Amino acid sequence: MRADEITYFEMTRAQIQHEDSLINHRMTWLLTFQAFLFGAYGFSLGAENTARQIQALGSIDLIREARIGFALMTFCSTLALMFSVEAASLSMGKLARSWTEKIGDRCNLYPQIIGDCVPRFGRLAGLFPPMLLPIVSSLIWAYLEWQECVVKIVAILTALSFLGIFLFYRGAGKRLA
Repeated sequence: MRADEITYFEMTRAQIQHEDSLINHRMTWLLTFQAFLFGAYGFSLGAENTARQIQALGSIDLIREARIGFALMTFCSTLALMFSVEAASLSMGKLARSWTEKIGDRCNLYPQIIGDCVPRFGRLAGLFPPMLLPIVSSLIWAYLEWQECVVKIVAILTALSFLGIFLFYRGAGKRLA
């Protein structure tokens, strides 16, 4: 092990940890935001029931529109999260490839940079939860408000996003192999 390789390893690993930390923070924001929106959704169900009892029809429409807004905010936030996670993932992959190219066969002399010396599996396996949770979240919202046309569009866009991510990772796996 050479001193320049050790320094390069430490710098590369620090950058990877930074990107991984960003993914963690984004997931925390998503979960916090989802908890807030699900709480607001539950509150809106109670408010709608009360509005029905006092026959406040205008309030019922407003509450339904708010729930559609909750679903749209969920979709937009999850889509933004998926793009930001993908950006961090690409950066981590580039860093891991750079490390592997620089070190070559001496990879086993150093601690693992991401999962193992071959960055593909470690990077992809670590990204399943941050990529699937937003999709599942969007699908739950679509299920909760399925009768609304706008939310059907959200469900379709979520499914298309999932398909795009799947195809991207399938292609990314082939590029990294």
